[in-house]
Amino acid sequence: AYYNGSYYSYFGIAPILTVYYPIFILTGTIASKALVCLILGMAAVIFIALAYREVVFRFCREPNLLLSCAGLIAVMTASGVYVGILYSDTYYIAVLSALACSSAFIYLGFRAMRTPRLLPRAFLLVAAAIALTLTVWSRPTVTIMCLMILPLFIDFAAKIRKDTLKEGIVTIASFVLPLLV
Repeated sequence: AYYNGSYYSYFGIAPILTVYYPIFILTGTIASKALVCLILGMAAVIFIALAYREVVFRFCREPNLLLSCAGLIAVMTASGVYVGILYSDTYYIAVLSALACSSAFIYLGFRAMRTPRLLPRAFLLVAAAIALTLTVWSRPTVTIMCLMILPLFIDFAAKIRKDTLKEGIVTIASFVLPLLV
């Protein structure tokens, strides 16, 4: 919001850091609400689809292709991302940012749990911690939805081979340290 010659962030700073500043640095102009909503909406669509795919991989042994496609359409439609892009309102900037970041967190978290090698898994967990932080910086209340993955993270960390303490420490630290920073 622009007021008395200054710009203010009503909800959080994630959209400013991830969209407004990069566009301002590249073009020297402030992006319109419609453009910001479009960019965040496109990111949300991509990460919602990827998160859905990872959740299906995690919980379905042999997913039916037709049901999986129908489920993806239902999840995408129910997410509200299309409404946010359509209305391009100040309030939807934070909502779309939270949708994109929380979906990225869920995707990266589930993908990390499927990754057998330590280095790629650590990279995915660092990225998941960044996405969770950006979710808090978008709409803090959306972070509550992200907590559903916490028991799965704990279960995953507990099942890491007992004989490789280093692997367990690196895996846990890859997520916790960036989150604390």
